[in-house]
Amino acid sequence: MKKKLYINILLFSLFLFFSLHLTAQRGRHENVIKLDLVEPFYSTLGASFEKFIPDTDFSIQFNGSLTTRKITVWESLAANVRGYGAELQGRYYFSMKHHTLPSGVYNGIYAKYAPLKITMHIPEGDVNILDGNSKIIGFFAGYQHGFGNRFFVDATFGGGYHIADYRGKFSQKGRVIPSIISSGIIPKFDVKMGVAF
Repeated sequence: MKKKLYINILLFSLFLFFSLHLTAQRGRHENVIKLDLVEPFYSTLGASFEKFIPDTDFSIQFNGSLTTRKITVWESLAANVRGYGAELQGRYYFSMKHHTLPSGVYNGIYAKYAPLKITMHIPEGDVNILDGNSKIIGFFAGYQHGFGNRFFVDATFGGGYHIADYRGKFSQKGRVIPSIISSGIIPKFDVKMGVAF
């Protein structure tokens, strides 16, 4: 069922990309839609929309992601992981003015908010093992390369300060732990493909 959903989303995205490719007008493109190529390995579907500010070397990018997967808690006991992520980026491109396609080396800052819930089904009903969110603010750099008339590859690396606050109940050696609160530095790495319009 989940595999069929991912295939349908991928086919719809490809249809959208090719439709934009055929209908968009010529000239300097100021918008790019991208799909993340790394996140599917973690049962996450990620997409981005980048808006270039006209006549400048700046852009704003919004990244959204949706996570759904099963994990094994103990032997045959499984739990469902569900969550989403919302990230806002501000980017500065070096020497972008001479490109017909908005591409080149860039750096920027980002902020991300990602709620996550882990639930387990038992005869009495669903039980929340963990329910909470994480917040990240950080810096990044990268390179976006345009090829053909509208297509892009975008690679980003960086890192940020991560604060996680998850609350719930689960057993560890007979104890019930009510929450997990952690913080620290977390790396960032993204590879995306997209189309401009």
